[in-house]
Order: sequence, then structure tokens, then C-alpha cells
Amino acid sequence: MPSFSHFFHVLASTKHVFLEAMVLTLELTIVSILIGVAIGLLFALLKISRIKIFGLISDLYIYLIRGTPLIVQIFILYFGLSGLFLIPDFWAASLALALHNGAYIAEILRGTIHRSTKGRWKPAVPLV
Repeated sequence: MPSFSHFFHVLASTKHVFLEAMVLTLELTIVSILIGVAIGLLFALLKISRIKIFGLISDLYIYLIRGTPLIVQIFILYFGLSGLFLIPDFWAASLALALHNGAYIAEILRGTIHRSTKGRWKPAVPLV
């Protein structure tokens, strides 16, 4: 059975792998959140638009994205769309995370806009 000293020796000898993974995770997080905020703002504005088709498009996007698991969305973008359009791995992952975050951010921003206008802003599609 390996000892703790062996564990720490292996950890110390492979620390560069963990540092590279940490940097990649931070890059992926920052990029996907920035893109997700832009997507969320777009769909929040579409949802509160007085043009009914925009509200329906936003509702469909939010319903589909929030209704499917994130891992399914990542698989669809990584194995499906990246094979068709040759998207690099990093951008396929960040786009999947951004689309997922965008749906939740859209609802947060829509609620914020609705609350800050004290309900004077009437959405195209009645809220439940």
C-alpha cells in the first residue's frame, strides 16, 4: 500500500499538470460567463419585447436550455456541431457553458428589469 510520502511525491512531481488545468478552467469560466451575460441580456430583452414572436423565441430558448441537462448540451455541441463546423474544443465547451448560463441569466435579468420598472413594462407573453 502506498504511503502518504509517495502520494505527496507524485503530487509534487505532477503539479504543472494541475496548474495548467487550473488556468484552463479559469479561462473557460471567464469566457463563458462573459458570452453568457451577452446572450442572457439579448434573450431577456427579447422576452420583454412587445413583439410577440420575439417573446416566443426567447421562451423556446429558455425552455429548451433549462429543460435539458448541461452534459447533454455539451455533448451536442462538442460531438455534433464541432464535427460539422470544426470548432476547437475550448470554444465548443465555452459556447455550451455560455448558452447554458445565458438561459438562466436571461431569466434573472428579465425579473430584474420587470421589478425595477415596478411592473410598468408589459412583456409580450404574459408571465405565469
